[in-house]
Amino acid sequence: MFIKRPFWRLIFKPLSVDADNIEASDNLRKQIMIYALSLLGIAFLMIMSVRLFSEKSYFYSYLNIGFAFFLILLFFLARTGKNLQMYSVISILFLQLFLMFLFHSGASQQMAFIWYYLFPMAALFLLGIRLGSILSLAMIGLSALLNAGSDFIPGIVPFSSPKFFRIFLSYIGVFLFALAFEKTRQSIQEKLKEMMEKLNELAIRDTLTGLYNRRYMDEVIFRVVNQCSRSGLAMAFIMADLDFFKKYNDTYGHQGGDKLLETFSTLLVSLVRRQTDFVFRYGGEEFAIILPATSPEMAEHLAQKIVVETFNLPFSHSQNPFGKVTVSVGQVYVESPGKMDFQELIRQADMALYKAKESGRNRYVSKRLPVLLK
Repeated sequence: MFIKRPFWRLIFKPLSVDADNIEASDNLRKQIMIYALSLLGIAFLMIMSVRLFSEKSYFYSYLNIGFAFFLILLFFLARTGKNLQMYSVISILFLQLFLMFLFHSGASQQMAFIWYYLFPMAALFLLGIRLGSILSLAMIGLSALLNAGSDFIPGIVPFSSPKFFRIFLSYIGVFLFALAFEKTRQSIQEKLKEMMEKLNELAIRDTLTGLYNRRYMDEVIFRVVNQCSRSGLAMAFIMADLDFFKKYNDTYGHQGGDKLLETFSTLLVSLVRRQTDFVFRYGGEEFAIILPATSPEMAEHLAQKIVVETFNLPFSHSQNPFGKVTVSVGQVYVESPGKMDFQELIRQADMALYKAKESGRNRYVSKRLPVLLK
């Protein structure tokens, strides 16, 4: 067998793609609609072409076959999942042209107006409110002009004025219903998108301090390290640990410890000015800061500032030799991008932090490395 997979699976392969966000879901919705319109159009056109051929209407039979092949091409282009907006516009314009041909040529004993009512729903569904509304209203407007000028345009089979007026009102009613439905759907989709963004934000934030959490840090540091490696930019990584925090908790209670963590987090955020920098709660009383595209002076100044400003916080600590809350900081600056390993970057910063602890706490230790190799 040359075809190892069923034919229907080859055709509908894009429909098996997971829609893991709102945008992907919307693209999948468009893709399904294009599929449905293409398949229905191909089936209808082929049936009509056979019927017309049997009636010896060869021109219209070949015309239907040509349209069918165009839809087949559109079908397989859409399955790539690329340029869906362009294919959506092409599908709707083709549907508009085809329905207007049926409507005004007298095909199907003038029953084509029934299919007309599908157009606003398909146009709004695929193209959205603005463009879908324009094409939907343009279609009935053009039909009204063609019907009014049927005496002067060859090939146009007119509807009587009362019948066309009923069709016009029915069409406008369907359009308004489809418009209200699409507006409601988009409103719900926007609210759902906002909810998902809030949930995603909660998933990457520490609930107590509001800082980014450790899980998100692993994602960001991997991305930042790779970007700096590709761009040839230096970077720095800082780890800070509140001294004797367990003793502080034991002395002042967990509520006092939580208050200290919240205040220290606010301090770190106030000291990190650039939007490209990130502050994380690494875990417990440990915090981390990523500084891409920075200088060694800026990184060391920030480390020093953290130590000084923490000492100035209005928190006494009877179990700390300094009598106040203090912090130890380890800072690593990497000069050359090379092939940096973010795990090694964390390890080096942790070693600098450990050295600051060993040296008496309430201080920072800086490391300047030429490169970190995997």
